[in-house]
Amino acid sequence: MHKFWGVSIVAALIGVPCLRMCWERKSRYPLVADNLSRDRFYLLRNNIKLVDDNAVSEQEKQYHFWKVKPILKTVRKGCLENHRSTEVSIDEQMIPFHGKVKMKEYVKPNPEGLKNFVMANHNCIPIDFCMYEGKGKEIQSEKVPLPEMLDVGGRVVLKLSDTLTEKSSIYVDKYFTSVPLLDKLLGDRNITATSTIMLSRIPRSIRLEEDATMRKTRGCLDHVVKNDGNQQLPNALITERFIWLQQNQVLSQLKNALGGPKKRKSTLKFLAHVL
Repeated sequence: MHKFWGVSIVAALIGVPCLRMCWERKSRYPLVADNLSRDRFYLLRNNIKLVDDNAVSEQEKQYHFWKVKPILKTVRKGCLENHRSTEVSIDEQMIPFHGKVKMKEYVKPNPEGLKNFVMANHNCIPIDFCMYEGKGKEIQSEKVPLPEMLDVGGRVVLKLSDTLTEKSSIYVDKYFTSVPLLDKLLGDRNITATSTIMLSRIPRSIRLEEDATMRKTRGCLDHVVKNDGNQQLPNALITERFIWLQQNQVLSQLKNALGGPKKRKSTLKFLAHVL
């Protein structure tokens, strides 16, 4: 079985159009073909079973990935042992899959597959992940209660941040960002977050300059500062900023931190940053 798992990992890393090419004469890959024959590999893959169905309770079966839970636990254990930095990035990952399961999602760039939320350090090494079970399945943090107005993206960030230490910094995109999430991270965990934010998630009371006005002056920005009297940390600030980016150096820094814009003239709207 060790050879089977090793061949599966190597074959996935090669990225061949068809897996059988690893055993064909013209495209043979020795590291795969010399360790396990093609027929033996497919026989194991089609018949492998990780859990005993009779030993799993009905409550455990509520977890949609219960049939592969042992291997998910093993992989997550390895991720948790990786080097952890104070600056991490959280984003979604699509695992290509064309079978018939209720957890399958349809998201670009892969038309269909399983959605996985991954947290990685500054070297792009995964340090934690959370498989998405689909609509209707709640994602709960094990350490802090969730705000009522928090969406799926915010719940994912809170759950993955369970393993982070105080004064860590999280980088996410607009799918995850909301003001309640930023308040929760800073107030309960002393964790800061940097991200883009959707216009619809900015409070209506905030009035920022229009795009046309901002573009008239290079490097122009507008900001709004929130200092809530009920905030646990009185010096906590939440700012929404508009930045017109035209410097490759700034774009490169954002790209390294967020996986963000390419090195060209770009506009990053409403950079939400908890200081």
